[in-house]
Amino acid sequence: MNAKRVLVAYGSKSGATAGIAEEIGRTLRDDGFDAVVLPADTVTDVSGYDGVVLGGALYAGHWTGKARRCARRNAEQLRHRPLWLFSSGPGEATLNGRCGMLHYEPSGSGTTPPRRRATLVFVLLIALICGAVAAGSLWSAGAETDRELAAHRHQVTATTTGPAKDPPVATRYGSKARAVAPAVWEQPEHVRRSGNIHVPPATPQGRTVTIWVDDAGAPARPPGSAADRALTALSGGVAAAGVIGVAGAGVVLLVRRRTEAHRLAAWEREWEQVEPVWSGRLHRGSGAGNDDE
Repeated sequence: MNAKRVLVAYGSKSGATAGIAEEIGRTLRDDGFDAVVLPADTVTDVSGYDGVVLGGALYAGHWTGKARRCARRNAEQLRHRPLWLFSSGPGEATLNGRCGMLHYEPSGSGTTPPRRRATLVFVLLIALICGAVAAGSLWSAGAETDRELAAHRHQVTATTTGPAKDPPVATRYGSKARAVAPAVWEQPEHVRRSGNIHVPPATPQGRTVTIWVDDAGAPARPPGSAADRALTALSGGVAAAGVIGVAGAGVVLLVRRRTEAHRLAAWEREWEQVEPVWSGRLHRGSGAGNDDE
């Protein structure tokens, strides 16, 4: 079985606190731990350790700056693994003249990543549901529009009175190219009408074609098909899901950043409350440490 890996980090300048850290490291190794002793200002990541021991010398009743900066730099990771804090200094600055130490248990170790994944899955699920609702709404609205349009569209037979001519700019209905030709037709009330209609390219004079007209007998676009409605609904649903997903992810990121800021602020508040206890500092400015920055 692999030994538990423990980091012993220290903030020291003249060497006294470093000596304490080395002794802690030796003791841990004697007890079967894989202990690594490092200066606090070189520690940028503690994720590779099962536990952390962090200490610093007291100067004017406060921890050395290197140790404080190490704690703040790795605050989030330190909250999720066992943590021991120790300090060294003169008798009035520590616990009855001895090295002071305090132990913290991790809060929610290993639970953050699954929680974040669950949040992202929830956002994705909401986005998909909203996309499906949007697609359904677009389908229903399109179907209603097409029904109303179909009530005012009529198919009639027209006869071309001249050869087809390609328009200056190609006109397309779907993927089929269309040309323009003069033609005559009768509207539903049997009133004869004439005008230009869209026909396949190279349509000769005298050819009969089926066209759509409105209630006034003028050429008009046909009612939408089920395929067109499906494409519109699908596109709208995907767009809605994408917008909601991106917005939801942005909200999650914002909340996470605010939560992180609150956690760091809580860490600072806890630090102010805990430091006098484990350091033995009786009042601000009491005692001068044997190590400084």
